[in-house]
Amino acid sequence: APEFREALGDSLGAVALPTATIGGKEVQLSNFVDFKTITVKSNTQYPLAAQQLAVYMGNAESCLTRYQEQGDIPVLESLASSEEIQADFVAAALNAQAAKATNQPSIPKMGDYWDPMKALGEGIYYGDVTKANLQEQLDALVDSITGTLTE
Repeated sequence: APEFREALGDSLGAVALPTATIGGKEVQLSNFVDFKTITVKSNTQYPLAAQQLAVYMGNAESCLTRYQEQGDIPVLESLASSEEIQADFVAAALNAQAAKATNQPSIPKMGDYWDPMKALGEGIYYGDVTKANLQEQLDALVDSITGTLTE
């Protein structure tokens, strides 16, 4: 958010996604969520040092420093519920939305979602998707995405 704050100033706003009525039912709009992880390569030459570095980078103090210096919003519960993070409306909105989000599946499976979505977005942008063929395009999109779910 630092770049958005700089560009938009007091015009910046952030909230969790609302609910919407879809097919006569009230549903919570959702998004995909993933989190940064810190891992240690299993065959590293210096496993103890690598583990210590990972623990240090993932501790609350380091996460808070990254937030304060770089704007990386911490997801540690101990920090997310802190006064400092809750006072930041962007961080509070992101953490509120994360609680409603869908965990992102494996990276290869995400291609089954993003590739068709990109094609639909490009079709809308270039005018290939029109009011006349929108439902057909949306049906094809759903078939493309859900067709691989059982694989």
